[in-house]
Amino acid sequence: MNVRRFTVSLLAAAGLAITCPAAASAQQPGDGNMASAQWEEFSCIYTSLIGLDDDAYFSVVEAYMQELTEGDLYEEALTAIMPAVEDCSSEFDWSDEEQEIAMTMGIAGTVADALEGYLLDEGYSEEELDDIISLVDTISDDEVFAFIADDWRRDDDFLAGMSVHLAGKGVSGDEVLVDHCMVLLETYLIGMFQAEKWMDLQDS
Repeated sequence: MNVRRFTVSLLAAAGLAITCPAAASAQQPGDGNMASAQWEEFSCIYTSLIGLDDDAYFSVVEAYMQELTEGDLYEEALTAIMPAVEDCSSEFDWSDEEQEIAMTMGIAGTVADALEGYLLDEGYSEEELDDIISLVDTISDDEVFAFIADDWRRDDDFLAGMSVHLAGKGVSGDEVLVDHCMVLLETYLIGMFQAEKWMDLQDS
């Protein structure tokens, strides 16, 4: 299964195909299945990206949010991402598959980190933020796969259903806010699937 096309544009320059699903945005998976050293390796690109200066950091976030495939901002995002990919790949001697997984998680985690900051700035508490993110555990399988596999931003039925879910968590009435929350959920799901994929690869 292909992950939604948003990152294909960002990863294409690396010659990578994004595949398959998975929640952890900017945080180590809460179930503790990943050992500390394994987490450090898996999150290497993410750790590098969140350490970028503001201009580079937000170029990655905005390129993702706008689903860009070309233009100055797209190029700025790639310029920010690729040194982290190359440095981490060299440090850990990654295979192409390991690089793909860590890069996908790194981008998704960086976007999740920015969106969490946005929601906190909008006045949501940490507890309310956790409650919103908990939707990844309660939405239907079809909704999960829509986030991961399909072009959900242009699926009116899906958007309506997710808006109802978010309204139940106190997020409604602001189109930008609702959209940002949906992207946050998407990034958590991508991070989760990539964490699972990484652990399966390490155990094989």
